[in-house]
Amino acid sequence: METEDYIKSVRNEISIDEYMYSLANIKPENYGFIPRGQKISTFRFQFLIVFFAKAFNFLWPILAIFYFFILFVLALLKKKITSKCTPITKDELKDKGIIIPSSEDAIEKIISATKSSKNYILSVRTQPKDSKFFEYIDVFSLISYKTLSKVFWKSIICTYALAYDKRYSKISQWRVQSYTAFKWFLLASALENIHSNLYIADHFDRWAILADLHVNSSKKKGHKSTLTIVQHGIVNITKRKLGLPFRLPYRLISVDRLYIFDKESLMTFKNEIIAEKCILKSYKLFTPNLKLTGISGNLKKVLFVGNPACEEFHSAVFKMLKVSCNATEFIFFYKPHPTQIVSKSIKSLDWIIYNEPECFPDVDYVVSYPSTLALEYSICGKVVIEHAITETVSEAPKVVAKILNK
Repeated sequence: METEDYIKSVRNEISIDEYMYSLANIKPENYGFIPRGQKISTFRFQFLIVFFAKAFNFLWPILAIFYFFILFVLALLKKKITSKCTPITKDELKDKGIIIPSSEDAIEKIISATKSSKNYILSVRTQPKDSKFFEYIDVFSLISYKTLSKVFWKSIICTYALAYDKRYSKISQWRVQSYTAFKWFLLASALENIHSNLYIADHFDRWAILADLHVNSSKKKGHKSTLTIVQHGIVNITKRKLGLPFRLPYRLISVDRLYIFDKESLMTFKNEIIAEKCILKSYKLFTPNLKLTGISGNLKKVLFVGNPACEEFHSAVFKMLKVSCNATEFIFFYKPHPTQIVSKSIKSLDWIIYNEPECFPDVDYVVSYPSTLALEYSICGKVVIEHAITETVSEAPKVVAKILNK
């Protein structure tokens, strides 16, 4: 994998970030084009946040050298520890199923959907718990010290290319996107001589593109590698309005199989995520399973599925419910998005915040924007009251009425 390959993944990440900024109704340039900058838009002392964000962007090419050097040193230490263990050979991985997960939940969804037997887990993002369904492979067992050096230099080269190369001048302001370069090239290097069947739950981000490019390269060399994507989140704006809310500069070219929630998701994958030249061999529908945590008591339980773009709307609905109903009849929960930094205003409200990523309370009502969690709760038979992700406070009384009239 070279600089141009990584830049392909960055272009998709930029599209995602531009959309997330727009949901928060803020401009990327006001926050130094920081990835996922909408997270810090609700912090106090915004004038300082903006100043430091812009300064960080300006200084990133220099800071990146120190940042990647720290990651390089830590990688050397991990490699030294791994070298004492019996390494797994590349021949052992040949024709095996290798899951490249983003989280524990992604692993569960892949295993549940594919019903596959023993798999191997290869990841630089999460180290899963032990399971009879898979064996964890330490990424450092597959690479050499020399390769680690190459990963370090490639990360720096990508950072400077993104910042100063004329070919990328239109996206140079997004230079901080290269913060993932080290882990990206680390995983790419580990996969370099592995020609197996890859399973991912990412749809179109930098990690999905990495897997896609690897399988494409492997196929060109005559290997029988395959790429299977298991849907991990919704891909349509709403049930009625199909399609992604943004355009992807790079579409996947090596997908062989899809495990998807519904036919509508299949259409979006085919029309907007997978390239036209990609020949999809098969697809299969599956129903995601949600493990609910029991809540004791006879109170009516209401869960708000959080997102930074919905904080004001959810706060308004919550306050109206507290005023409109008998407080002794209801108990309220708030489940932030996994990438969401819960703001001070959300923390100040009288609801129980569920921060644990894999913990989902068993409730009666769910108030949510179009989300995977909303879909999973509806499958569990719960009353889901869905609203637009950019819903205005003026619509809050309608949601309150739906809950009180159920």
